[in-house]
Amino acid sequence: MTNDDSRMTGEGIVLYIMSVTGIVANAFAVLASARLLKMQPLSPNVFVLGLSCVDLMSLIFFSLPSWFFYIKGEWIGGKRLCDFQGFVFLFATLCSAFLATSMAVDRCIAVTKPFFHRKTMTVNKAKLLILGTIAASFVISFFPILSFGSFVRNLSGSFCTVNWFPKNASDRGFCVFYAVLGGLPAMVVLFCNITVIWELFRSKQRRVSVTNMILPGTKQMAQARNTERDDTETQFSRTMVLISVVYLLGWIPFMVRSNCSIS
Repeated sequence: MTNDDSRMTGEGIVLYIMSVTGIVANAFAVLASARLLKMQPLSPNVFVLGLSCVDLMSLIFFSLPSWFFYIKGEWIGGKRLCDFQGFVFLFATLCSAFLATSMAVDRCIAVTKPFFHRKTMTVNKAKLLILGTIAASFVISFFPILSFGSFVRNLSGSFCTVNWFPKNASDRGFCVFYAVLGGLPAMVVLFCNITVIWELFRSKQRRVSVTNMILPGTKQMAQARNTERDDTETQFSRTMVLISVVYLLGWIPFMVRSNCSIS
């Protein structure tokens, strides 16, 4: 076995481990979020389930061409398979970013305008928003296939993604377009999270002030109601964090592998 063969075999093993780990983690996230949605039919749970399903399916379809590459020892399927894998990569990153942004905005509205949120953001509307997000990501992911940008194989030739080293105006334009699409959701998520943290802090302080003003006979009952409400919110938040951590553990390593060629 040559040094190149050993290197490629090592890359293949790393890819298999990361892919399988990501698939198992996201499958767990799908099951957990589906169970949570059944118990608590709320819009955040719909977004989490949608995000988990998108990541699971995208990871499976993205991994298949690379698995074939390491099994056969060469790229099969030509340009069409490369475009397919690049399309899946682009769709997964965009749809994940858009859904994460939707979750952040939904949570921000729920905290700042709770009555408006309960009245307007239903489970069915959340599902429609997810379908719209998927449709938008699907359309944008076709741009490189339609000659606005391009998909190319990475240096080791094991997978295809967006051409990050553009040599013409079309590829450069798409890289800028893609950077904007990725940057704007990140800023929105950051703003929403800061707003949510601040509003939750203010809400907690208001509850403490109101409780202290209540007559002694009813103060204990008010504290019990506040504790029950806080416990419910804490349990919901922990579940959301758990699913988010599982999602990150399953997806980020694979994305690192997808963007960094192992030498």
